[in-house]
Amino acid sequence: MKQSTFRIWSSLHTWTSLISTAFLLMLCITGLPLIFHDELDSVLHSDHWQPANPDGALLSLDDILEQAAQHRSGEVPLYMSFDIDRPVINVTSGPAPDSPGRDMTMASFDRTSGEPVPGHDGFDIMEFLLQLHTDMFLGLPGMLFLGAMGLLLII
Repeated sequence: MKQSTFRIWSSLHTWTSLISTAFLLMLCITGLPLIFHDELDSVLHSDHWQPANPDGALLSLDDILEQAAQHRSGEVPLYMSFDIDRPVINVTSGPAPDSPGRDMTMASFDRTSGEPVPGHDGFDIMEFLLQLHTDMFLGLPGMLFLGAMGLLLII
């Protein structure tokens, strides 16, 4: 191998490593708290919500869906999901059945009373870290850029 070829490969290796390592470090630093997000959320959000009727019967899914439709009048319920740790149903709604994600709204409802569950007020550090970790607040271009950094790391 010629010395000039060796210098080019050495320079290429050095700079691709430095650039990709910076983004890999960002992914490691933001990813670690995300692994423990349940534990950190319980510490950061110590305001424990309690169901209205802790020992009462659970409302049917149709009743919760009706409450959600009344809560967001003019919107169509799109999805329902369940909270594992508490009697809460999350209902995602939007202006139309084929609404894009940015137009959708998620609301949580108490399954014992049908009342909306209060959300977290203010800045949420875990949401910030998740957005930074997945797409660096750039959406699809950010995801593609992080994928390109992964390929650069392989080079």
